[in-house]
Amino acid sequence: MSYQINRRLLALGVMITAIVSVIGVAQAATPIEYGETVFGSIDSITEMDTYTFSASSEDIVLIRMQSSWHNGPEIKLYAPNGTLISHGSGQSTYFSEIAQALPDTGEYTILAGDHVGDDTGSYGIFVQRVHNPGNATPLGFGENKSASIDTKAEMDTYTFSASSEDIVLIRMQSSWYDGPEIKLYAPNGTLISHGSGQSTYFSEIAQALPDTGEYTILAGDHVGDDTGSYGIFVQRVHNPGNATPLGFGENKSASIDTKAEMDTYTFSASSEDIVLIRMQSSWYDGPEIKLYAPNGTLISHGSGQSTYFSEIAQALPDTGEYTILAGDHVGDDTGSYGIFIQRLNDPGLAPFANFTYSPKNPVVNQVIIFNATASYDPDGFITNYKWDFGDGNITSTTEKIITHSYPLKGDYVVNLTITDNSSTTNSTTRSVQVVLIDITIDLYTGWNLISLPLMPEETSIAFVLSPINGNYSIIWEYNASDTSDHWKKYDPGVPFGNDLTNMEPGKGYWILMTSDNTLPISGTVPVSTDIVLKTGWNLMGYNSLDSQPVAEALSSISGNCSIVWTYNASDTADHWKKYDPSVPFVNDLTIVEPGKGYWIMMTSDDILEI
Repeated sequence: MSYQINRRLLALGVMITAIVSVIGVAQAATPIEYGETVFGSIDSITEMDTYTFSASSEDIVLIRMQSSWHNGPEIKLYAPNGTLISHGSGQSTYFSEIAQALPDTGEYTILAGDHVGDDTGSYGIFVQRVHNPGNATPLGFGENKSASIDTKAEMDTYTFSASSEDIVLIRMQSSWYDGPEIKLYAPNGTLISHGSGQSTYFSEIAQALPDTGEYTILAGDHVGDDTGSYGIFVQRVHNPGNATPLGFGENKSASIDTKAEMDTYTFSASSEDIVLIRMQSSWYDGPEIKLYAPNGTLISHGSGQSTYFSEIAQALPDTGEYTILAGDHVGDDTGSYGIFIQRLNDPGLAPFANFTYSPKNPVVNQVIIFNATASYDPDGFITNYKWDFGDGNITSTTEKIITHSYPLKGDYVVNLTITDNSSTTNSTTRSVQVVLIDITIDLYTGWNLISLPLMPEETSIAFVLSPINGNYSIIWEYNASDTSDHWKKYDPGVPFGNDLTNMEPGKGYWILMTSDNTLPISGTVPVSTDIVLKTGWNLMGYNSLDSQPVAEALSSISGNCSIVWTYNASDTADHWKKYDPSVPFVNDLTIVEPGKGYWIMMTSDDILEI
């Protein structure tokens, strides 16, 4: 009898604590964010810890609690008006979980403790909005992520975008045993699938998706008591992401590098074709092949139990693009493998893909020629060349030669996939390093007339001239377009009175040096090399890295130019050089060069095309 009274008194104490907490008299509440796991403790009997979060009407939330005590970790969820709308109490377990659609917009309250207030100990609590979640990591089709569960009750959150009727495969492999769990939520927050690997390290779900929008994946332990590392993988099994084309008669060597990973291959085939697919792995027990039809249906799979080898032979039901997933059958092994495919009716010899590019050391914005003439098909002809230039640009063409340029420096992996008249494909890659151009301009004590043939990474005059800082006293520019004030200056000693702030290609600059020096310039070929010229005097640069005879360089403005002058600071006998098109036999300016500036007298407005 006394035992029952004590239990009732404890329960009454819990109820009083809950009421006081909800109306705001008890201990201060702890805000908890979506996607956050908080570690806390119940230190005295009847205690309940209080958490708050903000939500909108019709949001759906998942709340999980895992405790160090057995029998009765409890979650109570209260609406903004104080109404109890859900509670979960883990009877005969260390775990409690609730999923709830929320009725109103406002601040919600969670109370966490023991269901009858007699147990104390540590716990973890996690909350997430299962549509439009917080603290989520985007996951692309064909992508594998490695991560870890670090706290009790924690679930990591991933999102991906998909369309109605897409079919996805999601795999998870954990370092802990018994219960890696995947929960998949539709864009409206409905739980549409879940997988929990009981008595194993592995979980997998395959699901047709009902709607178009952003889907949410929660990954963790099924009762929140295990922590550790894991791998997670998602793929759309029709029109997959990050896939490698595989041609009939072709063999590929590749590797599985992380837990749960599967590599993806595609091939085109016709209805009633029969294919043989073979896989041999460096790991023992379980190399797996999954074969999907164009509509995403799994039509065959092979898993080499207690062996390094797997093979499937399959008659194909439809015409279209098929998907192969290759990996370990439970996602726990990694290593190298080979995969082979052949069509057993009308077998094809795979074409051979090869290409070259020039120049061998390309620079930013330079036109690069990619030449696939060395590609061939031993039993037919090539029908398509698909170029992936590694910068997001993918081009399909029937031509063997194509051009491309890169606006940014970097190392780019260029992939060429060729397709022959039997729909057999083959691919090859090359690495292309694209760099900035480096040039130098020699400067001499006194006045120098210069220009920039490159667009520098940073055009501010202080940045461009920083290598010669302290060795020049002033720089001038003549702007023919500004009729109110042609001359612009930069004086580093009086920076507040300057109206010349940038240096760019196409313009000429007078710079007064206090000592000899060399100005290095690193940059790119200008996107546009045209120079606008106005009637009268213009001070211009030369937008090219190649010297040209002056008559050729100025051919686009022939008849509109009366005289050209340059100033050669290194020729102390005669600094000034001129070109007069009306008297070509007495000119000492014969070559236009990069890095130099030129005075040019125009008889009318025109554009110099270089």
